[in-house]
Amino acid sequence: MSEDYGTCVVLTLEPNNIPDYLDGDQHVTLAYFGDKPLSAADRADVERACKGVSETYTGTRKAKTHGVEQLDGSAVMVLLDQSHDNPAVVIRSLFLSALSDKTRKVFRENQTYPTYKPHITMGYSDQRNIYIPANIQAEVSFEAIEVWNAGEKIKFPFSNTIKHIGVERRSG
Repeated sequence: MSEDYGTCVVLTLEPNNIPDYLDGDQHVTLAYFGDKPLSAADRADVERACKGVSETYTGTRKAKTHGVEQLDGSAVMVLLDQSHDNPAVVIRSLFLSALSDKTRKVFRENQTYPTYKPHITMGYSDQRNIYIPANIQAEVSFEAIEVWNAGEKIKFPFSNTIKHIGVERRSG
């Protein structure tokens, strides 16, 4: 997706030890809504869902990597664990369930891959011979959910609130 058009929802990462082999922001795509900007109503619904998840999600935000792939000869991806408790999978599920039926329909009509494969997009390259190690081992932490819409990026940082025996705490 170009930053000049279209809409997607991504997880952004805290600084990590994965080298930047390509220009581009490391991110984990949660949902792709197509190459055209969303309507104002759908965009507001996406932002509401992102805000809600970012404020209420209290699970782990750490995930481990386990390999590298180049998708369709352009997107370079560092693969993440695909288990059901991977935070990218959990957060994506929470986000999609928080959308209105109308906006979820827009997502379903535009998703390009029917099976979600959690990965960090390193960037895009039309070079098939770019060198990237076959196995990058790292643990990453997710910083925020962002809405990328027609070149604009709207950030919803995760709350630092930790629940301990049902009581919210602001420290360890």
